[in-house]
Amino acid sequence: MKNVLIFALLAVAAANAATSVSVRGIYKCSEITSMKPDFVFGGKDAECGKPATDFADKQTYNLCKDGYNCDYTTNKCVADEVPTYAKRGDKCTSNSDCKFKSAWDGSYFSGTCTDSKCYYMRQNGEACESDDDCAYKSLGSKCTSGVCVAKAKTGEACTMSGECPATDACDSTSKKCTALVAVGGDCSTTSCVPGASCEDKKCVQGYSLADGAASASAWLCASNTLNSDGDKCAAIATTGSGTVATSGDCDAVGSCKQRTDTCLCTGNKKSTCVTTNPDFLANTKARNAKMAAYSKCRTTSGCSSSSSITDSSSCMNSKCASSYEAMMKPSASAMCEDSKASIASYYGSMPSDDDINAYASGRGQAAPCESGVATTTVAVAAVAVAAVARFLN
Repeated sequence: MKNVLIFALLAVAAANAATSVSVRGIYKCSEITSMKPDFVFGGKDAECGKPATDFADKQTYNLCKDGYNCDYTTNKCVADEVPTYAKRGDKCTSNSDCKFKSAWDGSYFSGTCTDSKCYYMRQNGEACESDDDCAYKSLGSKCTSGVCVAKAKTGEACTMSGECPATDACDSTSKKCTALVAVGGDCSTTSCVPGASCEDKKCVQGYSLADGAASASAWLCASNTLNSDGDKCAAIATTGSGTVATSGDCDAVGSCKQRTDTCLCTGNKKSTCVTTNPDFLANTKARNAKMAAYSKCRTTSGCSSSSSITDSSSCMNSKCASSYEAMMKPSASAMCEDSKASIASYYGSMPSDDDINAYASGRGQAAPCESGVATTTVAVAAVAVAAVARFLN
């Protein structure tokens, strides 16, 4: 499968907005009469991490091209470190040495270091080559006919859930392996199926509760949002902590009231709250729906809640890889719009589709703002986060 990256800039942009990073920290809007970001990408030893020109009528940023990242101690581009992955049986000193290549490029799943050798960490019911590959070997699991088999069967005595089959848990009252509780069932003594959580002794499906429903966990709400008291599901907030209305004069990234807006230099020697992400609400609902689909797949998978989705030989990967990948990949239109909004919040000006596509091209990625393009990589590369953050001071 191709690499799927989480849209890292959005979280950082939100954090910056929360701390009201000053637009004037990037440049003086009062001195700028026209705005257009200009991205320059360099290779080995190229200058990076600081503006290449003074802010007169445009901003030029030196960044590193695909395969390189910026060393901010020297402000020079250096080659990316090539990730190394363990192989089963490799020597190790700790579990951190045992990172196996994931089903998705650029990520890994964790193994275990046993007797100075790396082994898989498979759940009961998953593939193994020896007992050492079974996560619950210490609780009696054995590798039998290529599968980790739990110490106890359903209905048999247990002291911990790891002694039971993947679809069971150790009931806290009967001390017997008991089937995981389905959505809607009583979970007062036994755990819920994956993708659900015990709320007031009842198993609740993730991302299923309507606005106003009682809950202390945002991820159980369809909106993925709680009210200000943290005890009920609430509608997705379309306003933030800012107070400036759309088109109003502003002086900080977090000063705009609408979450669709960003405080930008507008080319008329002042900064204004401009709508940069008009489909914010629709895109957020779409993302929540994808998270709900993945949660429901986990619920019906019959896998252990600890089964690693990134392990291509795991139960969860075999059942839910497609819904996981869909959850991690924004639609092309959402990626384009979110990319522009994120870039705008950093650079203080609204980039065009061509600007975003040029940025993506410089990082060796597919252009997200071309009609019909479906990309699995993020156009606004996470490597730019640290670079731009250094201009916000």
